[in-house]
Amino acid sequence: MNRKKGGIFVVHELYLSASQNLNFCRLWAVVRKIVPPVLAGFLVIVVWGKLPIFAATAGNEEGPALGLRLIPEAAAVGDVAVMEITIRHPEQPVSDIQLRFHDTLIPLFEHPRKGHDVLIGLIAIPYHSKPGTETIGLGWRDRKGHRELSVSLKILSRRFKSEKLHVTPSRVTPAPKDVERIKREGEEVRAVYAASRPQRLWNEPFQRPVNGLVTSPYGTRRLLNGKLKSYHGGVDFRAATGTPICAANTGIVGLAKNLFYSGNIVILDHGSSLFTTYAHLSRIDVTPGRLVEKGQVIGLAGATGRVSGPHLHWGVKVNRVNVNPLHMLQTLNSLFAMDSTGTAEVSQPPLVRK
Repeated sequence: MNRKKGGIFVVHELYLSASQNLNFCRLWAVVRKIVPPVLAGFLVIVVWGKLPIFAATAGNEEGPALGLRLIPEAAAVGDVAVMEITIRHPEQPVSDIQLRFHDTLIPLFEHPRKGHDVLIGLIAIPYHSKPGTETIGLGWRDRKGHRELSVSLKILSRRFKSEKLHVTPSRVTPAPKDVERIKREGEEVRAVYAASRPQRLWNEPFQRPVNGLVTSPYGTRRLLNGKLKSYHGGVDFRAATGTPICAANTGIVGLAKNLFYSGNIVILDHGSSLFTTYAHLSRIDVTPGRLVEKGQVIGLAGATGRVSGPHLHWGVKVNRVNVNPLHMLQTLNSLFAMDSTGTAEVSQPPLVRK
C-alpha cells in the first residue's frame, strides 16, 4: 500500500478492508505501516468495531439510518425533554418509527424549522417521578427488518414550595350532587385529551396568554383551607376580571364550558398531544371545534370555579402529563432559535437539583 496516499483515502481503504472481514492482526499490520502507533490503534478500534463517534446513531454498515439527539440528557419533574430524530438517508426506506416513554407511544412531528427529515418527540416528566434513570425506547423498520435502540434520561428531583389558599368550603368538600358532576366532567376532559389531532398545528413560537406577574408557579403544594389537596399543575398569572386572554399558539378548541373546579375554561389542541388550558375565565369567546390563531382573544380573565380571587390559570399537557408551562414555552420556542451553523438548537433553563 502506498504510504503517500491521503488520510481520507487511507481511512476509506481501512474501512473496506474491515468490511471484507480481514482479521484483526492483518488490519493492524496494514495500519502500522501507514500511521503512528497511537493513531493506528485508534483507527483500528473505530474501523474494526464500526463505532459511532461523537453522536448517537443507529443503522447498518452502509451508514447510520437515524441520528438521535436528546436535549437535555437530564431533566427535572415537570420539564419537557426533546428527542430529535434525523433521517440521515432519505433515499433509504425507513418506516414505522416509534418512540416510547413509560410505555406510552410518543407522537412525532416534523421539526418546525428543519423539515420533514427531522422529527421531534416531546418527553414529559410527570410530577411524581422518582429521581433516577429512565429509558426511552426507539423502534423502526428498514431494509434489514425491525430495529430497536434505547436512550437513557436522568430524572432530577426538584423542590416545590407550599402555599395556603382560602376558598369557598363547598369547593374543597363538594356536596354529593357536585361529586357526580365532577366525575362526569373528568370523563369529558379526559376524552378531549385522548382525541388530539395527529399533526402539529403550529408554525410559530408560543407566547404567554397574558402580560401579568406569575403569582403561583407550577408544582406548588396547595393547602386549601388548611388541608393538602393537590399540587399546582400550571401557573397562575395576575389578571383583573375582564382582562383579555389570548391563545398561546394556533390550535383547535377542544373544550369551552364551565367546570366545577376550573370555572369557565378553554382547552386548545395544538396537535400531537400538546394542549394548553385557560381557566377561571369570566367570559368565553370561542366554541368547540373552532380553529383559533396565535394571539387571538379566547376569553376574559375572571374568578370562576375554585379560586381565591381573579387570575388566569394557564396549564399545559404533553402526552396527558401536566408540565411546567414556562419550561414548555422555552423548550418549544428554542426550536426556532438558530445557532451559528444555521441549524436550530434547543436550549434549556438551569435545573434545580435536590
